[in-house]
Amino acid sequence: MEVTRSMSPLFIVGITAAARYNGYGTPEACWLGLEDGVTWAFVAPVLVVGIINTLIMVRVIKTFNSLKTNADKARTQRMRANLRAILVLQPLLGATWLFGVLSFNFVWALSFVYLFVICNSLQGAFIFLLHCVMNDEVRKAAFNRLNRFIAIRRAHHGVHSTTNSSSTGTTGLKRTTTSW
Repeated sequence: MEVTRSMSPLFIVGITAAARYNGYGTPEACWLGLEDGVTWAFVAPVLVVGIINTLIMVRVIKTFNSLKTNADKARTQRMRANLRAILVLQPLLGATWLFGVLSFNFVWALSFVYLFVICNSLQGAFIFLLHCVMNDEVRKAAFNRLNRFIAIRRAHHGVHSTTNSSSTGTTGLKRTTTSW
């Protein structure tokens, strides 16, 4: 499976180069030429993968809605959960490549080129934000680890403290004041 996946670009480029070798590159840039339909070597695979990914996303959303925990929710809560699932899945499914397809032979081509580059370069940040920062479970684990780290650091440095009896945090750490 891995060999097939890594060899498919070579296969597509090989067929395209054999069929229309002069279609690769222009005097201005080393890219697919817009004449003779060579751009379909890029556009067709992107569209096929996009359609397959959309079908996968629809199936995931359908399965997500059929879960018992989601079936009991109100309609607005389900729609909100679906929207979040779509936002989470879009960067993973390569929806940003739609901008790459729209950058060919279009009036606003340069704008779509910039959107394509910006969205693809920020894909890792999108995944981090949507899967880590916005995930309650991950946030809770990170805060627990941070509180544990702070407690260990205070104990290691021998900070003398007096206990403030007003409150304790969710991790059981007591608020302390340092006496110098």
